[in-house]
This record gives sequence, C-alpha cells and structure tokens, in this order.
Amino acid sequence: MPDQDKTKDQIIEDLRNSVSLLHSILESTADGILVVNRDGKIVAYNQNFLDLWRIPQDIIESRDDDRALEYVLDQLKDPEGFLQKVRELYGEPDVESFDNLEFKDGRFFERYSKPQRIGEAAVGRVWSFRDVTERKRVEKALEDRTEALERSNKDLEQFAYVAAHDLREPLVAVGAYLKIIERLTKNTLEETGQRCIEKGINIVLRMDTMLRGLLSYSRVTLSSVELESTDSNSCLAQALSNLGLVIKKSGASVTNDSLPIVNSNAIQLVQVFQNLISNAIKYRGTDPLKVHVGLKSDDSEYQFSVNDNGIGIEPPCLERIFNMFERTGDLSGPSGTGIGLSTCRRIIERHRGRIWVESQPGRGSTFYFTLPKTRHVPAA
Repeated sequence: MPDQDKTKDQIIEDLRNSVSLLHSILESTADGILVVNRDGKIVAYNQNFLDLWRIPQDIIESRDDDRALEYVLDQLKDPEGFLQKVRELYGEPDVESFDNLEFKDGRFFERYSKPQRIGEAAVGRVWSFRDVTERKRVEKALEDRTEALERSNKDLEQFAYVAAHDLREPLVAVGAYLKIIERLTKNTLEETGQRCIEKGINIVLRMDTMLRGLLSYSRVTLSSVELESTDSNSCLAQALSNLGLVIKKSGASVTNDSLPIVNSNAIQLVQVFQNLISNAIKYRGTDPLKVHVGLKSDDSEYQFSVNDNGIGIEPPCLERIFNMFERTGDLSGPSGTGIGLSTCRRIIERHRGRIWVESQPGRGSTFYFTLPKTRHVPAA
C-alpha cells in the first residue's frame, strides 16, 4: 500500500499538515468551540470561545477547569440549569443537544453539543456557542411591535363599534325629522325643496346602512368565535331563506353542490354565503342571473366557490374590493356599503381560511373561500 512506502518524516509532516488544517478550521468559524474529554476536562478551544465568554487569558492558560466553569456560571441568569444540562450530557455520552443561554448582561447564546468520537466510541464532547443577541433583540422588538399593533387594532375596532352604535341614534332622529318635514310641506314646498328633502332622507338611509354594516363588521371582529361541527348545506339554506324576497324579485336561479360538514361558526358561515350571493344579485347583468355554489377539497381544506354570470369586476378592483368601504363597479351603478366583502374576509380569516375572487368584466365573477379540515383554535 502507498502509506507503507512513506518515511517517518513524511508521516510526521502529513500529521502536522492535518493538525494545521484542523486548527485553521477551528479558528475560522464564527462560533465559539470548546472540546472536552469524558471527564469534562478541556482538550481544545478556539479564540472565539474565549472572546464570547470573555474568559481572561490567565484562567484559560491555567487549565483549571473548575475555575473556568466558575467564571462561566457567574455570567449566566440560570447557572443551575446550565450545570444540570452539562451533567445530563456527561451521563449520556452519545446524546446530542441544543438549547439557549441567557446572560445577566442581556446577551443570548445558542448552545450546541455533540459527542466527539473515535470510531464508534464517544471519547468526549464538542461544545459550540453562537451569539444570537442581536437576532433576539430584533425578534423581541418585532414581538413588542406586533403586540402594540394588535392592541391598537382592538382599540380601533372597539372605537368603530362604539362610534357606529352611538352615531346611529342621532342619525335616525335626523331621518325622522326630515320625514316629518317632508310630510308637512308636501303640498306647500316647491319641487326643488322637495327634491332636497328627498335627497337628505336618502343620504340618511345610506349612512344608516353603512353604520349598520360597520356594526356588523365590528361584531365579527370583537366577538369570540365558537367553532363546532356545522352543516354548510344548512347554512346555505338559511342564507337563501334570508334572501328569499330579493332572489324572487331578481329572478335569480341559485344552485349548489352537496356541501360538507365543517368546523365553523354557523351564524358567521350563513353571513358569508348571504353576503356573496347578495353581492351577485346586486351586480347582475341583463341576462337571467345564475348563481352556483360549488365545492372542491383536498387533504387539508375545503374550497367553496360562489359563481355568477353578472357584470364582473374590472381588473384594477380585484385587489381592493375586500378593503373596507371599497365598492365593485361604477359608483353610479348599484348601491352598496363596501363592508360586506370586508366582513366576509374577516370571518374567513378568523376561521384560518383564505378568500379571493376571479372575474372578467361582462362574464361574471367567482368568489372562493377555504375552510380547514382539521380542528383548530380560532383567531383572536
């Protein structure tokens, strides 16, 4: 074999090269590396280990393991937990480990530990330490910002509910007074004045409709969601019953696939079906309206669809129609509050689902929404 032809000097030179290579690798890593034997005695380390743990040179040069350990423990918030993990791993030489260390000065390390092996035998341990303080700070800042944003959103949602609720009372009073004025001046007020009163009443009605929509949205957002086994066929039937007069007046034909039992809030699922079908009726074209509620499914979720042959939606509107107070179509066309689709999105998102629309102007629209098959905790 070739190695048998090497001289003693060549073998020593190869060993030196290998040791030099290993030393270079050890010093090039950004992690702090410590190698100990089965008894926990220090065998090797790199400069980054000393720098991360801020161990004075005299301590490490003394090779006094107890003194080094004491210096390390004094920096940690949970020295007992650190020692317990070390003892556990020395008692199980073949086990790998990963955990986090928190320092008294606010630093955070990730600690990895793997057995050092010669052949099949574990002869010691290799510990590596990575400073993740900056990452932890960024994560904490993001968590704090997210919590602050959630609190702010809840405050705004509560404000919207209270404002909408309290504004309805004076608005209804204004509408009532306008109707009294309309009745008292019906035979005495000129045509222009009558038109102004009529417009005023219509504005009040529209504002009241918007406030009721806002209240409905706020109730969805603020109330807890009780999920249970729900027959979506029954929910669709209830929505169609609620829309009975509107469907009859529009001449719409509504068909559906057989729908599944889902983990949902029945009242809110009715609301979704009702809003989407009502939307189809509102934005119907000149042809007889046909609406079909379809279903597809895979291993993880049900995908519902509500398809119509109405006027469709212009491409620029597809991305924003689920936003609050956004309306599909021309403002001079069918009236709407722009809250119904926002409510649908909020309901579906709280069920851990998704909702979107596909449409071509003049060729109808299809609204899709998904519900997970697995049971889950509802969104806050």
